[in-house]
Amino acid sequence: ELPFAASHLPLPPGQLPAALDAIATGDFSGFGRRETQSLEGIAERLRQAERPVLVGGGDLLGPFGTDRLLAAARALSGSGRPVGTMTLLPGPNSLGLALVAGAGPDFSDVLQAIEENRIRALVCLEADPLGEAADPHRSRTLLSRLETLVVVDALPTAAARQADIFLPAAAPAEAAGTYVNNEGRLLPFTTVIAPGVPISVTGHGDHPPRTFDKDTPGSEPLPDWAILDALRGEHRSLEAIR
Repeated sequence: ELPFAASHLPLPPGQLPAALDAIATGDFSGFGRRETQSLEGIAERLRQAERPVLVGGGDLLGPFGTDRLLAAARALSGSGRPVGTMTLLPGPNSLGLALVAGAGPDFSDVLQAIEENRIRALVCLEADPLGEAADPHRSRTLLSRLETLVVVDALPTAAARQADIFLPAAAPAEAAGTYVNNEGRLLPFTTVIAPGVPISVTGHGDHPPRTFDKDTPGSEPLPDWAILDALRGEHRSLEAIR
């Protein structure tokens, strides 16, 4: 449940840009009676609000829909009373993470170095350059030139499937770490469950024990940051890394 009064108007994703245009222009001719009533109410509340904000999901809006969201905010803004906007990201906040990261080469620099044979091995830490690159074709072509591709991840990504060496990492619920949220804020999180001893050991060849505890059956994968530290010959705590 939401912590405030709200109404729900289900629309297919393809109609969202048109709905935003209708709210901005007041032309609801492309919608049925029920949709028109809801959209008219939204438009009226936005005009009356003292600090209105339009929030949209980037995964459903896409580039065109996001553009219409911004256009609607501009159209509904008045003198001294702007309409704010926030687009929720469809994936990890890589830009927010880059802003708080230290100085270093970005992925375009890495690809350039691979092309010039200055990089022959690459370690991908919870990153999928084959599935998330801005230019997937160039990324795939250049990464195929590497002598060794090492992937540390908890998911079966495209890069993990192409890796010469795949090191399974603990899933987020099994490790502590830090997220960068949609606003670019660092949010630390702690372990929820801990991978435990296999059932074949805890059950002693019989039924698994029925005692409650946080451990889960399986191996003991390390968090991604701990694997990277081990590859570098270091064994620091998460607090020291933070």
